[in-house]
Amino acid sequence: MEKDIKVLENELGNKGTMEKAKEKAKNFMKNVKQKIKSQLEEKENEERKEITMKKEELEKKQNLMKKWENVYGKAEILWKKLNESEENWGKKFEEKEEKEISEEMLEQYEKEISKISKELGDDLENIWTECKIQKSEEKLNEMEMKKNRIEEKIKYLEEEKPKMEKYLAEKPNEIKEKQTEIGQLESQLKQQTEKAPKLAQSFGEMLEELKKHYEEKKKNEA
Repeated sequence: MEKDIKVLENELGNKGTMEKAKEKAKNFMKNVKQKIKSQLEEKENEERKEITMKKEELEKKQNLMKKWENVYGKAEILWKKLNESEENWGKKFEEKEEKEISEEMLEQYEKEISKISKELGDDLENIWTECKIQKSEEKLNEMEMKKNRIEEKIKYLEEEKPKMEKYLAEKPNEIKEKQTEIGQLESQLKQQTEKAPKLAQSFGEMLEELKKHYEEKKKNEA
């Protein structure tokens, strides 16, 4: 073994060179370990960040679900209350002859039904508003994300543009393709930006139609 080490030392030149080689190997391993540690920490941070994002998204969905349950729950109770009230008043009117139905009684009926109907109408208005906001926000957020991705790519291509221009003489076709790609991305960005408010408007129009349909149905039932 000593003979082998001596031969190796002779091949490397001297013991000083051997020590340097050992030190270099030691530093190399140290750097490798540090790099692995950094990569693991980075991965761990990314996973923690992803878990936090998923948790926030879940909480957001749970809160939204709770909000919708409250809104619809209230509307359902009011609808039931309205039907019960109309049924009760219907029985009261049936029990009396036409001449026994006083003006005061009719006023009470009108007052009670109008009050419940107004509450229900306001509640349904809230549902339509929430629906409009939620759907519009969902689409607008989607458009915003697409816009940001396009902007990032345009920024990257713009940063690369000077390098591409440097090799213009050597690679003219490649530069031309990149410039075309930038033009296409800018066009997409413009289209997405213009489309977003139109989407919000179309959702609003759709909900207005729903509202008209409900009011029409209510008139027909009356």
